[in-house]
Amino acid sequence: MDFTTLLTTAAKISAEAIQNYGPIAWETTLWLIRIDAFQYLGMGALFLLISIGLGFLCKWSYTKNDSTGHEGYIPVCVFSCIGAICSLIPALVNLLNVWNWVGVFWPELYLAKIALDKVL
Repeated sequence: MDFTTLLTTAAKISAEAIQNYGPIAWETTLWLIRIDAFQYLGMGALFLLISIGLGFLCKWSYTKNDSTGHEGYIPVCVFSCIGAICSLIPALVNLLNVWNWVGVFWPELYLAKIALDKVL
Protein backbone atom coordinates (compact mmCIF):
# COMPACT_ATOMS: atom_id res chain seq x y z
CA MET A 1 0.00 0.00 0.00
CA ASP A 2 1.31 3.35 -0.90
CA PHE A 3 0.81 6.54 1.04
CA THR A 4 -2.00 8.01 -1.12
CA THR A 5 -4.12 4.86 -0.83
CA LEU A 6 -3.64 4.84 2.91
CA LEU A 7 -4.58 8.52 3.12
CA THR A 8 -7.67 8.01 0.95
CA THR A 9 -8.82 5.09 3.09
CA ALA A 10 -8.33 7.10 6.28
CA ALA A 11 -10.30 10.02 4.79
CA LYS A 12 -13.20 7.72 3.83
CA ILE A 13 -13.31 6.20 7.31
CA SER A 14 -13.18 9.65 8.90
CA ALA A 15 -15.97 10.96 6.64
CA GLU A 16 -18.20 8.01 7.55
CA ALA A 17 -17.53 8.53 11.26
CA ILE A 18 -18.33 12.24 10.97
CA GLN A 19 -21.57 11.51 9.15
CA ASN A 20 -22.60 8.89 11.70
CA TYR A 21 -21.52 10.55 14.94
CA GLY A 22 -21.29 14.25 14.05
CA PRO A 23 -24.83 15.32 15.06
CA ILE A 24 -24.65 13.33 18.29
CA ALA A 25 -21.29 14.88 19.15
CA TRP A 26 -22.62 18.38 18.37
CA GLU A 27 -25.65 17.96 20.65
CA THR A 28 -23.45 16.52 23.39
CA THR A 29 -21.13 19.52 23.12
CA LEU A 30 -24.04 21.95 23.39
CA TRP A 31 -25.39 20.15 26.46
CA LEU A 32 -21.97 20.19 28.09
CA ILE A 33 -21.81 23.96 27.56
CA ARG A 34 -25.27 24.35 29.09
CA ILE A 35 -24.30 22.21 32.09
CA ASP A 36 -21.15 24.27 32.60
CA ALA A 37 -23.17 27.50 32.55
CA PHE A 38 -25.78 26.02 34.93
CA GLN A 39 -22.95 25.15 37.30
CA TYR A 40 -21.95 28.80 37.66
CA LEU A 41 -25.55 30.00 37.89
CA GLY A 42 -26.31 27.39 40.54
CA MET A 43 -23.26 28.42 42.51
CA GLY A 44 -24.38 32.06 42.30
CA ALA A 45 -27.88 31.13 43.49
CA LEU A 46 -26.41 29.14 46.39
CA PHE A 47 -24.24 32.07 47.47
CA LEU A 48 -27.26 34.37 47.18
CA LEU A 49 -29.28 32.09 49.47
CA ILE A 50 -26.40 31.99 51.96
CA SER A 51 -26.20 35.78 51.85
CA ILE A 52 -29.94 36.15 52.43
CA GLY A 53 -29.82 33.68 55.33
CA LEU A 54 -26.93 35.50 56.94
CA GLY A 55 -28.75 38.79 56.43
CA PHE A 56 -31.77 37.43 58.29
CA LEU A 57 -29.45 36.16 61.04
CA CYS A 58 -27.96 39.64 61.32
CA LYS A 59 -31.40 41.24 61.54
CA TRP A 60 -32.55 38.65 64.10
CA SER A 61 -29.48 39.13 66.30
CA TYR A 62 -29.81 42.92 66.07
CA THR A 63 -33.48 42.85 67.15
CA LYS A 64 -32.67 40.28 69.86
CA ASN A 65 -29.97 42.62 71.17
CA ASP A 66 -32.44 45.52 71.31
CA SER A 67 -35.22 43.56 73.01
CA THR A 68 -33.11 41.90 75.71
CA GLY A 69 -30.43 44.51 76.23
CA HIS A 70 -27.89 41.70 76.19
CA GLU A 71 -24.62 42.66 74.49
CA GLY A 72 -23.73 39.08 73.50
CA TYR A 73 -25.56 39.26 70.19
CA ILE A 74 -23.39 42.05 68.77
CA PRO A 75 -20.60 39.73 67.52
CA VAL A 76 -23.22 37.50 65.88
CA CYS A 77 -24.64 40.54 64.11
CA VAL A 78 -21.22 41.80 62.99
CA PHE A 79 -19.93 38.45 61.73
CA SER A 80 -23.17 37.53 59.99
CA CYS A 81 -23.18 40.91 58.20
CA ILE A 82 -19.58 40.38 57.10
CA GLY A 83 -20.44 36.86 55.94
CA ALA A 84 -23.50 38.13 54.06
CA ILE A 85 -21.43 40.71 52.21
CA CYS A 86 -18.64 38.22 51.46
CA SER A 87 -21.10 35.69 50.04
CA LEU A 88 -23.02 38.33 48.11
CA ILE A 89 -19.95 39.25 46.03
CA PRO A 90 -19.51 35.83 44.31
CA ALA A 91 -23.29 35.55 43.97
CA LEU A 92 -23.44 38.78 42.02
CA VAL A 93 -20.34 37.92 39.98
CA ASN A 94 -21.85 34.60 38.87
CA LEU A 95 -25.45 35.73 38.41
CA LEU A 96 -24.64 38.97 36.59
CA ASN A 97 -22.12 37.42 34.22
CA VAL A 98 -23.73 37.67 30.80
CA TRP A 99 -21.77 34.74 29.37
CA ASN A 100 -23.29 32.35 31.92
CA TRP A 101 -26.76 33.23 30.67
CA VAL A 102 -25.61 33.05 27.04
CA GLY A 103 -24.22 29.58 27.75
CA VAL A 104 -27.62 28.42 28.99
CA PHE A 105 -29.84 29.91 26.29
CA TRP A 106 -27.47 30.23 23.27
CA PRO A 107 -24.72 27.63 23.65
CA GLU A 108 -23.69 28.00 20.00
CA LEU A 109 -22.75 31.64 20.60
CA TYR A 110 -20.87 30.71 23.77
CA LEU A 111 -18.96 28.03 21.84
CA ALA A 112 -18.04 30.63 19.23
CA LYS A 113 -16.81 32.94 22.01
CA ILE A 114 -14.67 30.15 23.48
CA ALA A 115 -13.18 29.39 20.06
CA LEU A 116 -12.49 33.07 19.44
CA ASP A 117 -10.83 33.41 22.85
CA LYS A 118 -8.57 30.44 22.03
CA VAL A 119 -7.58 31.94 18.68
CA LEU A 120 -6.95 35.44 19.94
